[in-house]
Amino acid sequence: EETPENPQVPNTPGQDTLSAGWSKTKISDTALLDIEFQDSQIGYSSGIFFYQTTDGGANWTRLNNPSTSINLFLTPNGTLHGLNPHKDNIYRYRRETGEYHEFSTSEFGSSYSDLYFIDNQTGFTIFSSGLYVTKDSGTSYSIINITGINFNNSVQEYALYFQDENNG
Repeated sequence: EETPENPQVPNTPGQDTLSAGWSKTKISDTALLDIEFQDSQIGYSSGIFFYQTTDGGANWTRLNNPSTSINLFLTPNGTLHGLNPHKDNIYRYRRETGEYHEFSTSEFGSSYSDLYFIDNQTGFTIFSSGLYVTKDSGTSYSIINITGINFNNSVQEYALYFQDENNG
């Protein structure tokens, strides 16, 4: 226990600082950019590739996905959505079927930051050109006309959260 008379030694680089109940698992030799868990067993991580675990993170399998993803979001039914900053795409992956869907966002502009789903079908994503909505689980997106936010600043970072379809 740390006291003024007995200070704890600061962590040195590379020192394991995981608390009880946590363990390290090497997933990839490349950087991982996001991680999402559907439940205590099924989870995904992204970087240059998508990875999936079905045993709580003890083992990870690289999925046959087309490209990088920087931001992941899981819908209540376990559909995984990810943003790709290098190809201007949004990806959707359905674990039950192994189906990938790639939606090109090049016409929306670049510099997107986040995506958020309120249910299995309805989700929102933000780009330098505006706020977009999908009502078909990411098969298509359309712009939402809103005022008061300048979306043209390409260095701006946005984070999304919605209470429901009308309040976010």
